[in-house]
Amino acid sequence: MSMNRLARRDSRFAAVEPIEPRMLLSVAASSATPPIDTTFGTNGTVQLPFIAEEQATESDGTIILPGFMGDASTNAQQAVCEVLNADGTPKTSFNGNGMVTTPAGTNAAFFATLSLPAGGGIVCVGQIGGSAFAAKATEAGALDSTFGTGGAMTLPALGSGAALYAVAAGPTGGTIYVGGVTGNGLPVVARLTAAGALDTTFGNGGFTTINTGASSSAIGALAVQSDGKIVATGPAGSGVDVVRLNTDGSLDTTFGTHGIAPAAGLGLTQQPNNAPDVTEGLALQADGKIVVANTTSGADFGLVRLNADGSADSSFGTGGLVTTDFGGTDDADTVLVDATSGQIVATGTTDAGGGTLQVAVAEYQSDGALDPSFGNGTGMVTVPTNVAPTSRAFFLGSFAAPLRASAAFQPAATGSTTRRLVIGSAGGSQASSALQRLLLPTALTNNSPLQPTVSGRLPKNPLIAGQKTTPVTQNVKVTNSGTTTMTGSIGIILQLSDSAAGSAGDPVLATVTRRINLRPGRSVTFPITARSVPASAPAGTKFVVAVVTDPNSMTGVGASSNTVQVESPVVDLSGAFVRVPASAKAGGRVNVTISVTQNGNVPVNASLPIQLLASTSASGSSPTSLVTLTRRVAIPAGKTIRLSLPVTLPSASGTSVFLVGVLDPSNTLGDSNLANNTFVSATAVSLT
Repeated sequence: MSMNRLARRDSRFAAVEPIEPRMLLSVAASSATPPIDTTFGTNGTVQLPFIAEEQATESDGTIILPGFMGDASTNAQQAVCEVLNADGTPKTSFNGNGMVTTPAGTNAAFFATLSLPAGGGIVCVGQIGGSAFAAKATEAGALDSTFGTGGAMTLPALGSGAALYAVAAGPTGGTIYVGGVTGNGLPVVARLTAAGALDTTFGNGGFTTINTGASSSAIGALAVQSDGKIVATGPAGSGVDVVRLNTDGSLDTTFGTHGIAPAAGLGLTQQPNNAPDVTEGLALQADGKIVVANTTSGADFGLVRLNADGSADSSFGTGGLVTTDFGGTDDADTVLVDATSGQIVATGTTDAGGGTLQVAVAEYQSDGALDPSFGNGTGMVTVPTNVAPTSRAFFLGSFAAPLRASAAFQPAATGSTTRRLVIGSAGGSQASSALQRLLLPTALTNNSPLQPTVSGRLPKNPLIAGQKTTPVTQNVKVTNSGTTTMTGSIGIILQLSDSAAGSAGDPVLATVTRRINLRPGRSVTFPITARSVPASAPAGTKFVVAVVTDPNSMTGVGASSNTVQVESPVVDLSGAFVRVPASAKAGGRVNVTISVTQNGNVPVNASLPIQLLASTSASGSSPTSLVTLTRRVAIPAGKTIRLSLPVTLPSASGTSVFLVGVLDPSNTLGDSNLANNTFVSATAVSLT
């Protein structure tokens, strides 16, 4: 199983006991609009009844979550590993309920996880009973008896109080690398064999401690290069260092200074109990460059990119440093690099907009510039955590932790180019976690000598998704910027995009095919007309982007200089009584007239259910039903129609009743404002 892994933790926990698979009770469930995938979990959110420290995803979208939960009966913590299907439901093939835990009273936590290739199982690392700890489960959720003792191992050689915060597989998957901190506070990297023992051919008896010369140091993240060298990062004093080890565990003296390079510009976040900040993000690029993420001294997102020799990459941001301000106290916890496009995604937290912590996500182009194809052109979004409370005990004793975020890519859905990013939030004031899934646009490739520009008048009134529109004609001027004549058929797509760069999968307005015979430096203009707006078009300010596919299957991208507003279709019906008899025979049949107004932005052409009721109160309270009927209506947006409706009145003579009307009582039309669907007659009907 190939996987993406990330994001982190920050704690110390105060005899290996075997992990036991067991049943757990589940709990019920930026200024830019976050692109939440509502098909994930329940309305876009998966609630977890434990603190999920990290997440990893496999090639089929499976999600692995290591963490811990409070055990009130023993005043301790239990380590947890949960496995979910790609849609966020528990993977029942893993231990029957998708979860395993350590026994009660073990005072344990998992901080990182690894899915081994070719179905080799799942490894989780952390701390148990004050010792560094690793455990391995099979794909079925059973402890792997070939690993350690009964599927688990401790590393007493690292000392009391040691913990493991990171794990990665070697290039061939046969060895396991772990990183963390020793009992005496030194960063450490160890290599484990497939059998769950220290590999004594690595470092000093299986592990290497790194003396950075700074206090409060640890390994928070690690990765293994294709050549087998190990890259690790973590706190070092008040900053962040990056370390590279050779395959034998020795410091790689070709990297930085004696194997250590500073991630200049990155700072640390204060942790509870003065524990080291091990929430750094780390990603390796295919070209050998290294990206590290954390906070900055200015409390912004900070990303540093190093060259393969440990020097700062001057082509990235300013001197190798990119900072992003969400407007509050910001901390980047994870960083991912898209292997195909080179886009970089950082995820963390911010308290912008009122002090409530949110998940913050930023996407960057390969040079460190914010990617305008994400976040409605800003490259940034903030997402409410949606963490629901749980009744489980949390942070027993003096242990505590701030909110932190995790993230991992999932493969695109079948037939789609839209990337999927699972984000997680955990900790803060809750003993629980939540996952959500964002839909990330895929940047368009602009590599053709045929370069389009778009001009033409755009409508001032908003376009409505899923509706016909007054024809919108845009002139697409195609220029041959190459050195040879371009001859043959070209395809031109007009699409609505959040940015002038466009992205794959944007809603398409129109598609045409044209033939060209275009010499270098020459241009030709094609008028293209759109007559409707795709139902998939999201609301917001949009560019009209032209995508030209040339005869060599390369693409050129150009956009309008102006924008158009797109609105989602809105049905908002309101009713009123127009004519009601002042008096009528009790039990008699009369006609009443009502008005129905469509306050929304689309015409309503449908069968409209209408319920009529009677009440003795002018407020319409406690009504009794008289009749429910249906009328076929055609109401233009912003217009009103009148309907005459027959109704049989109550049979109690000598009384008066107010009539109550309810439009579409079951909301079959998807009305956006149900408050004005109910209306009461201004005067009562006297029953004789």
